[in-house]
Order: sequence, then C-alpha cells, then structure tokens
Amino acid sequence: PPSPEARAAKRARVVRRGVVSALVVLFVAYPTVAREVLLVFACRPVEQGRLFLMESLDLRCGSAEHRRLALGLGLPGLVLYVLGVPLAILGVLMWRRDDLHAPENDRTAQKLLWFTYGSYRKGVYYYEAIVVLRKAAVVLLTAVLVPLGVPLQSQLLLGFLVVALLVHLRLQPFTDGFTNALETLSLGTLLFTFWAGSVSSNLNQGSNAAEILAVLVLLSNVLVCTVAIGGYARAKAVTLLTSVDAARGAGKHQPKTENASAKEEGREPGVNGAGGRDTGGGGDAASASSAERGAREGEEKEPGNGGTVVFGNPMFMTNQSELEMATI
Repeated sequence: PPSPEARAAKRARVVRRGVVSALVVLFVAYPTVAREVLLVFACRPVEQGRLFLMESLDLRCGSAEHRRLALGLGLPGLVLYVLGVPLAILGVLMWRRDDLHAPENDRTAQKLLWFTYGSYRKGVYYYEAIVVLRKAAVVLLTAVLVPLGVPLQSQLLLGFLVVALLVHLRLQPFTDGFTNALETLSLGTLLFTFWAGSVSSNLNQGSNAAEILAVLVLLSNVLVCTVAIGGYARAKAVTLLTSVDAARGAGKHQPKTENASAKEEGREPGVNGAGGRDTGGGGDAASASSAERGAREGEEKEPGNGGTVVFGNPMFMTNQSELEMATI
C-alpha cells in the first residue's frame, strides 16, 4: 500500500487540479455570466417614455419587483462577480508577486495561478485582470447602455477600444512578439468592426457602401483567424523540431559499446588493444570500464543543468522547472 506521504501528495495534487479546473471554467464563463448579471439593470423605453426591462418587457424598471431583483441578484452579482473576479485576481497576483517567477520558493502559487500570468512579462503579471475588466466593460457598453441610443453608444464603445489598444501597445504584455502582434491585430479588427457597424447604421439598408463594409468586416475577421491558426501551427512545428533535435543530441551522448569502440579502433570485436583476444575477465573489465564511463557522463549532466528524460524517452526531454510545472 502507498505510504501516508504518497497519499497526502496525491490528495494535494487532486485538490490542486480541481482548483485550477474551477478557475479555468470561471474565466471561460465570465463574459456570459457578467452579461446576464448586468442585464438586470438594462432598461429600454417602450411606451410614453416609460422604461421596461429588456429581458422581460412586462417588468417595469423602478417598480418594487424590479428593485427586489436588482438588489437581491443584480447588485451582489455586480460586486462579487463582475468586479470581484478581476479584483480578486489582481489582489492575489500582487500578494504573491515575489513567488510567481522564483523557482526556489514555494511553487504552490505558480501551479495554481500559472495560466493567469504565465504568458505575460514579469513587469505586467497583472495584465489578465485588465483583460477581464475589458470584457466586462464591453458587455456593459453593448448590452446595458442601449437606452443611450446607438450613436452615443457607438462613440463610447469606440473610444474605449481605442484606449484599450493604446494600453496594449504601450505595455506589450506578452513574452513573445507574435502574441503581441496578434493581440494588436485582434483589437484593431474589433475596433474596425464596431466602427463599420456604426457607419452602416447611418446608411440606407442595402446600399453598396453598407455591403462593402460588411465584406471588409468579414475579411478582416477571417484574416485574424488565419493568422492565429498559422501561428499555432508554426509553434507546434517548432516544438516538434526542438524535440527531435533534443532526441538526436541525447543519442550522441550515449556510452559506446565494446563492439563500437573496437570498430572505431580498427580491430575485431572481443580483441584487446595488444592483439590478443579478451578473456572472460577482460570482457568483464571492459564492461565495468564502459559502465564507469557512462556513470561519469551521467554525473556530469545533472538534471537541473542539462535536462531530464521523462518516461525514458529523450523526445520528452525538458528542464527541471518545466517538468515540475507539468506535474499539475
């Protein structure tokens, strides 16, 4: 049976994976849940200037029933979820900022929060909180502020996207240039999409200009998707080539066998350097010498300095820190 330490380590690993999975689901569902929470406050004029709830036009905004809904569901959801999630992420990352990139310290924070900051530079580890707040702001501008009218709503949204693009260009938060360029392209495409929608709303329906704008919006979004897929394919190809190179490099450092050494020296396998054939004791000595050379080579290549072969396959060679992070 496994030891108590092994059982405790297994329980800790299961709990850690459960927490990480819950956080990922929380991030993925955030825009949808935030929209539903904010729609509690979204009202629109229907008749004689009276406001009714957009999601339920039989419920008048400001009525006793709507106030109960807003105070019982909308306000707690706004504080605890819409604002609470990004602020909690920011607070935890700032609290453990000294441990996020320090391999010698406690790695619990890294294993739990790696997906929230691992793609960003050390100086902008908090950028994921900005991204989440940006999603909430877009939901607020597109779904809740409908009573302001399309022209004002479009201007506010375009101004916000311009600020978001300028912040990204200023910080360049990602660790690699391609991801920064892809984020710039996606924000620019989003900005162009909303601008085209704002212009099209002022054009006659079915006009040539509106159709041209619609085609341009479609092409720009296809371009973003194509660049993203191409970048992903390129990254996978680079990873595969790196693994193959690592496997070849590991093969070159394998200790030579007795027969291979004999062939390189130009003598027959099993014959010693003096011209005589090895006896059983000589063969044992040669095997011991070969094993000793292999042991010395293994000692010279510490796992933390060179690499670690996972599951005995050199194609899975990785450094020690990456191996420990992969255990989550």
